[in-house]
Amino acid sequence: AIQKLWAFGLAYILVQDLRLTVSESAEGGGSSSTTATNKRPKLQRKSSLEMVFYECRIRIIAGRDLVAKDTNLFGRKTTSDPYVIIQHGPNQIGRTPIVHKTLDPVWPQYVLRMAVLPKSLEIYKEIKCFIYDHDTMSADDAMGTVYVPIPPQFDTKYSKWFKVHKGSGENFCHDATGQLLVEIEVVTK
Repeated sequence: AIQKLWAFGLAYILVQDLRLTVSESAEGGGSSSTTATNKRPKLQRKSSLEMVFYECRIRIIAGRDLVAKDTNLFGRKTTSDPYVIIQHGPNQIGRTPIVHKTLDPVWPQYVLRMAVLPKSLEIYKEIKCFIYDHDTMSADDAMGTVYVPIPPQFDTKYSKWFKVHKGSGENFCHDATGQLLVEIEVVTK
């Protein structure tokens, strides 16, 4: 439902841009014999999309010392199959691939991108990274949550190791440990 709402809003902005562009070109398209007194000034206008949306780029680089959730043949928890779900406010941005049998995962070099309104960055001031252990035969286990603040300076990459917290609700993990290396950038241009 949220995706349909975003699509409707984007379509509305594009239609408004098209109407304004068409009316500007119709008004400015007079003959070369018009006098200076009835000539309308040409408006210099950027697209509404350029003025409204920023792009948030997030990359989960690695994890270290994460909690073990998978048991070996002797019943000891020794490893996990971690992956991360990234969320900004109510919107899920994406998720990393599963890295099997490790407590120190490294994820491939790809960037998750999300178009955001400047106002939403004021309301939701952090990115939540929910870490899970993938299980084939049962529900995935929560391994903790990382809270990544939106950087105060835009158009600059910011990367840091963030502590894994216990989280809350369905993302709660009583024995959460470790850190997550996250790179974030908000692009305004």
